[in-house]
Amino acid sequence: MKFGKYIEAESVPEWKAAYLDYKAVKKQLKELPFLRLPPPSPGGIHHNSLRRNSMSRSATELRQRGPGSGGSLLGGSRQTSPGLGPSALQSDEEFLASTLRSKRNEEKLFFALLDAEVGKAQKFYEDREAEALNKYEEIEAQCRFVNSVDPPTQPSKQPVKKIRELLKTLDGYVTAKGNNIIHLTNKDEEHPTSETPPVTRADVKRLRKAILEYYRSLSLLKNYQTLNRVALEKSLKKYARHFEDWGGRAAYARKVLKLSLFDKKHDVVPKMITKTEQLYASTFADGDKKRAMQRLRLPDLRSQPHLLPTWRSGIYLGISLGPIFTTIHNLLNNQITSKDPYTMLQLYGGFAIPILASLLFSIDLYYWSHARINYVFIFQLDPRNFLVLQEYIEVASFVVMMWSIFLYLTVIDNIFPFVPSEIYPVIFAGLVILIFVNPFNVMQKTSRYWFLSSLIRIVLSGLYEVEFRDFFLADQLNSMTYFFVGLMYFGCALQHGLTDTDTYCNGASKSWVLPVIAGLPPFWRLMQCGRRFIDSGGSAPHALNAIKYILSLAVIYLATAQNIEGDLWLRVLWIVVSACASLYATAWDVFWDWGLGKNTADMKHPFLRNDLAYPFIWASALRLSLLHKPTNLYYLAMPLDLVLRFGWIITLSPSFWVRQFPALGFVLAIVEIGRRTLWNLFRMENEHVNNVGNFRAFLDMPLPFEAHALRPSFSNRRHPLEVESDPEPEPKIHFAPTPKGVLSGHRAFDDMEMEPLILDNFDDELVMGGKRSRTVSEKQL
Repeated sequence: MKFGKYIEAESVPEWKAAYLDYKAVKKQLKELPFLRLPPPSPGGIHHNSLRRNSMSRSATELRQRGPGSGGSLLGGSRQTSPGLGPSALQSDEEFLASTLRSKRNEEKLFFALLDAEVGKAQKFYEDREAEALNKYEEIEAQCRFVNSVDPPTQPSKQPVKKIRELLKTLDGYVTAKGNNIIHLTNKDEEHPTSETPPVTRADVKRLRKAILEYYRSLSLLKNYQTLNRVALEKSLKKYARHFEDWGGRAAYARKVLKLSLFDKKHDVVPKMITKTEQLYASTFADGDKKRAMQRLRLPDLRSQPHLLPTWRSGIYLGISLGPIFTTIHNLLNNQITSKDPYTMLQLYGGFAIPILASLLFSIDLYYWSHARINYVFIFQLDPRNFLVLQEYIEVASFVVMMWSIFLYLTVIDNIFPFVPSEIYPVIFAGLVILIFVNPFNVMQKTSRYWFLSSLIRIVLSGLYEVEFRDFFLADQLNSMTYFFVGLMYFGCALQHGLTDTDTYCNGASKSWVLPVIAGLPPFWRLMQCGRRFIDSGGSAPHALNAIKYILSLAVIYLATAQNIEGDLWLRVLWIVVSACASLYATAWDVFWDWGLGKNTADMKHPFLRNDLAYPFIWASALRLSLLHKPTNLYYLAMPLDLVLRFGWIITLSPSFWVRQFPALGFVLAIVEIGRRTLWNLFRMENEHVNNVGNFRAFLDMPLPFEAHALRPSFSNRRHPLEVESDPEPEPKIHFAPTPKGVLSGHRAFDDMEMEPLILDNFDDELVMGGKRSRTVSEKQL
C-alpha cells in the first residue's frame, strides 16, 4: 500500500484536514519533471533502493525507534556531506535563507508548501497537547481525592432513584450531579460532608469513563503525531530524489525537530500515556497494571477476521429461506392450514417490519465502515466493546431465522400438536424480549443494554437531554407505523382470543385507540424537539423540526376521524394535510438532515456538499452508465425520497389496516423501511461531515466533582508529568474508531491564525527564517 493511501486509512477521520498534506507535496514534486535528477548510475542503484523503504516498514520502525536512534531523519541528527550545510557560525535558518536565494523558484515553492503544511500540523498539535495537559491535571486531582475518601456508598432504593439506576446500569447514563448525589451516611469528622463532596458509585463510574476516554484521546494524538512524522520524513526523501543535495533537507529537518510535534527527545504524549496508565491502575485496578491495560487498551479490529460470525450468519439466513418461500407458495395457492391465516399474517407481518429494518441497517453499517464514517463515535458506543458489522449481521440473521420458523409452525405445519398454533406468536415475542433483557454476560450484553437504554430514553422523551442516538432511533420508529398497529392488533387478539379476531379486532381502523398507538413515534420525536428547543435557548431549527411531527400526528388523527365519520370534507382535508406533511418532510430531509440542496459559487458539486463520503465507494461497487459520475446517486436520492415519502403518508391511513388491504399495507410498510435505509446513509454522512469540519474526534467527559469542591491539597499539585518512577516503555497504540458525547477538539481550524514557522519575506523572495515554537518548555518536563 502506498503511503498516501496508508495515511488516509490510518488517520483520525475527524482530523484529516489538520494532517500534513503528503499528497499535495508529492503532487508538486511530480509536476516538476524537468528538475528531476538523471537516473542513478549502476553503482548507486542499491543505495536508492534502500532509501525507498516500504510504507509499513517505515511506519513500524518509527514507532519502535527511541529518541536519538540513528538512521532516521526525524529520530536524530544526520551528518551533512563536507562542503554542504551551514557553517559553524551559521544557523540552519540563515543557511536556508541565504542558499534558497540562488535556487530556482520551483524549489522555493516546495519549501514554502512544505513549511505551510508543517505549520498547520504544528498549530493543531499544540492546541491538542495543551488541552491534554490541562485535562490530565483535572483527572489526577479527582483520582487522588477518590483514593483519599471512604469507599463509595450504595445509593438508597427510592422508586425514582431505582429508575435512574436502571438507566445507569443499562447505559452508564449519568444525570446532573444535583439530581444524582446521595449523601454519605458515615459522618466522619475528618471528611465532613459540608467540606468534602460525597463519593457515590455513580461518581466513581463517571470518573472511570472519563479516564478511559482521555486515554483514547491520547491514542488519537499519538497516532496523529506518528503519521505526521512519517509524512515529513517521506516528503523530504522524495525531495532528495528530485533535487541535488545542497544540505537544505538536513538543515530543514534539524529546524523542524525543534517543534513539539516532531521533537522525540521531549515528547509529551508518551509520558502522559504512561502516567494515565499508572493513574488508572492505582485508582481502579488496585495497582494491577496488567488488569488496567486490559481495560484501557483499544482493540485492533482489523486483526480480527470475524469468520465465525460471518459463517453463522450464512447458516441462519439459509435456514430462513425454506420456511419463508414455503409460506409464500402456500399462501398464493390457498394451501394454508391455519384456521385464520390472515390474522397470523397480520401478526407476523408486524413483527417482520423491525426485523427487516435491522437487517437492512447492516447495509448502512457496511457503507459507513468503508467510507470511514465514524458511527461508533456518533452513536456514543464503547470503542472497546461494540458490535462490528459481522457480529451485528449475525444477531439480525438469528432473529430472522427464529421469525421464519415460528411463521412456518403457525401458518403451514404445526409439527407439535400439543401446542396450539395460536400460541406461537406469543412464544416468539417472549423469546425476543428474553434475548434482549437477558442479564447474563452472553450474546453481546453491552450492545443489548445500550439498545434497551436507548429505547427507554425514547419512551421517556422530554425528561432527558437529547443525544444523537435518541432522535436517530426515534426516526427509525417513525418508519414502523405498521409494526405499532400490529402491536395493537396483537394485544386485541390476546385479549379476545386469536380465533375471534374477526369479531373484535378487525374494526380497529374505526377505534380512537389506533391513532394513539400509531402516533407514539411522532409524539416522542415532538417531545425531543421540544426538549432540544428548551436546552438550546430557543433555537429556531428545533421548532421548525417540530412542525414536521405535528403534521404527522395530524395525518394520523384526521385519517381516523374520516374513517369513523365518513365525511367527504374530512377525506379532502386528510389528503391536503398528507401532501403538506410529505413535502415538508422531504424538504427537511434534503436541506437539513442530509445537508444537500444548497448551491453557492465555491461548491465543488452543485446542490450537494463540498465533502462527500460515498462517491468513490459507489463508483467502484457499481459499474452502471448512469453512474458515470458517482455524484449522480445524490441527485437521484433527493427526488426518490419525495416519491417514497408519499408512500409513507399513505401507510398512516387506518383504512389500510382493514382486512381487505393487508398485502398493500405490508408492501407500503416495506417501501418505507427501504426509504429509511436510504435516509440513514445521508443523515449519518452529514453528521460525520459536521464532525470533520469541527474537528470533533473524542469526548471531553464531565468529571463528577467541581474543582473548587476538592480540598486544596488535591487541586494544587506538582506538574502532571513529573514522573515518580522510571517511565515504562511506550505502549503500542492501536488505531480504532471513536464514539460521541460532550466533544473536545472542536475548535474551528479555518479561524486559526497561523504564522509561517520558518518562511519569511526577504527582497520579494521566499527565504527561510523564524523562531522556535514549543508548547511545553523543557523545564516543565
